[in-house]
Amino acid sequence: MTKAGNIDGKRTRHEATVPLRTPLFRGERRLRIALVGMPNAGKSTLFNAVSSTAPRTGRLAGTGRAYGECKVQIGLDEASVIELPSIASLHHLSEDDLPALKFLLWGDERPPISLHEPGGPPAPFAPPDLIVQVVDATALASHLELTLELAQLGRPMVMALNMMDEAWNKGLHINVKALEKLLGMPVVPTVALMGQGISDLFTTAVETVRAAARPLPQPASRHIFDSLEPLSQALDRPEIQAAFRVPQALLLTQVAAGDPYFLDELGQHFPQLLPQLQQMRSAAAGQLPRPLEEELHADRHHRAATLFEASTRMG
Repeated sequence: MTKAGNIDGKRTRHEATVPLRTPLFRGERRLRIALVGMPNAGKSTLFNAVSSTAPRTGRLAGTGRAYGECKVQIGLDEASVIELPSIASLHHLSEDDLPALKFLLWGDERPPISLHEPGGPPAPFAPPDLIVQVVDATALASHLELTLELAQLGRPMVMALNMMDEAWNKGLHINVKALEKLLGMPVVPTVALMGQGISDLFTTAVETVRAAARPLPQPASRHIFDSLEPLSQALDRPEIQAAFRVPQALLLTQVAAGDPYFLDELGQHFPQLLPQLQQMRSAAAGQLPRPLEEELHADRHHRAATLFEASTRMG
């Protein structure tokens, strides 16, 4: 848009310009966006709404679970959108579900602990630049438990609060701004089946990556945090960090919960440390009213319910 003007008797033209946001994510630098969600959240519906007529499909290495990949134009930016298989939790994963977590952590950049595994990396992509968690707004409380787990991955995140029309019809009113503030991540209402909110979702995703914004830390309750402090210090070693290449909070939670994959890798790569770590797990459990894994799950459930109550109302 232009507007004619006159300065010192000379006719001039003033052009309105739109600032170009950089860096542009195009070509080799296009974004990688992972769609993650619990079963029946509408993740596949969202993926189908943005995919081309011929999206690429494949199987995560070491599993029969399929993923989908398509390219999306977002203004001047481009993104590869990867739909991962549905997942209910990041803890105690089955052999079929574990490759999804490995992709979110490492993509095709294998850490030292996984070099001995056959079959190569789970997918032929670098790890995602951003995670979009697709959430069923009518069952927000249960989906927030997965949100708390995904936040420990330390990657930029956006929540797609899907099925908002159904939530409204059921009398569930979600304060999106309050939820954003509590989680420290953008929350975008969507109705994927109708194509509503999808453009805003991906525009927000680009802006979130460009701002290098990450979710707020969501630590366990104080009594669990204190009981796990010795275990946390024992795991905070450069050699362990270099071997696993995962955020400290996630590693601590997985080890504390007795996750078989992480404990097995610790036993293979740090056999001299594993007995000490197991003793610390037992000592932490002795300070809690329930077995450590149950206490962690109950605490995560409680924190998700608190987030839900603080951001929603019925009626």
